[in-house]
Amino acid sequence: MAHHKCLNRLRALRRRPAVDLGEVELVDAEPTPFERSRRREELSLGLRVLAEMPEACRELWRMIETGLSYEAMAERLRVAAGTLRVRVHRCRERALALRERLRAAGGTTAAGNAAEKAVT
Repeated sequence: MAHHKCLNRLRALRRRPAVDLGEVELVDAEPTPFERSRRREELSLGLRVLAEMPEACRELWRMIETGLSYEAMAERLRVAAGTLRVRVHRCRERALALRERLRAAGGTTAAGNAAEKAVT
């Protein structure tokens, strides 16, 4: 009887393989409160940067967001594609520098506060 009980147990284990708990990654679909707060701060900072950027940069980003190629954008703006790439690069560098300045200063600016209020 013990022999049959052991065989049944081994067969049951084969039907339901054991998983090493060290390999299992438990992921919660909901972000943590810290993650939600960090996302709100990043969104607020992004809106502040966008509000302080020149209109020319915002227009370039709108065209990029709509999916226009650099060639199509260059035609629309009547500039060479290389010139357009430089403009986009300069806007990006300017935005990154502004983002770092705002982050270092705590992110408080009048234009940024107005942009944040407009969204909320």
